[in-house]
Amino acid sequence: MTPLVIVIGHSHMAALHAAHAADPTIARGVDTVFITLNGPAFSPPVDAAGALHPAIAQMLAARRLAGIVALVGGNMHNALALARDPAPFDVLLPGTPAGARAEAGARLLPAGLVRQALARRSAEVAAILAALARAAPVPLVQLESPPPIPSEAHLRAHPTVFAEAFARHGVAAAGLRWRMWRINSALMAEWCAAHAIPFLPVPDAMLDADGMLAPAGWGEDPTHANAAYGAAALRQALAHLGLGVAP
Repeated sequence: MTPLVIVIGHSHMAALHAAHAADPTIARGVDTVFITLNGPAFSPPVDAAGALHPAIAQMLAARRLAGIVALVGGNMHNALALARDPAPFDVLLPGTPAGARAEAGARLLPAGLVRQALARRSAEVAAILAALARAAPVPLVQLESPPPIPSEAHLRAHPTVFAEAFARHGVAAAGLRWRMWRINSALMAEWCAAHAIPFLPVPDAMLDADGMLAPAGWGEDPTHANAAYGAAALRQALAHLGLGVAP
């Protein structure tokens, strides 16, 4: 019986889906189903009682199911700090040496306040992770979202829904975007740990020297990675689950 892997999540899942469509051998020996939570098909994904949408729960009951790869949420930091704020702000990560300076002219926000804002706006993400952990009959893993693209030129060349914001306010500094991503990732890791869900970091090959998204992984919009990134992430996830080919 061929094992089944369900890949479930929001928009960052598209990179893995594109990679698998281009080269199904990434998941050799495994049937792979992609469930996107964007759109009306599974709305709401979790009800007021914390239960998964019945169609999702039914798929998780599949007899062949061997693993679940989740890419739930992971984009709120971009919603808050991809375009430059009209009243520019910055944030320093916990543990930053005393005397370190933020972006010139920007008001400095406490990291804890930023974390609270991300958590408040991502409440549904926390609920979905909790519901998946309760319902999963097989190993479940959540993937870290891709790091920011460092190139302002690339972002301006592929602005998509951020075109107006970029034109009016500009692109936020790369350092701020990276720090916001780190705070968001730490929040996601904490939520995963609370439900014993392994949290897999970005594949090393997709990080540049500054910890941002390597050019090989840049997508054609400001917030998402491409199929090459998706291939690396899917291989890493399947290897963690002991399925498919090695990364």
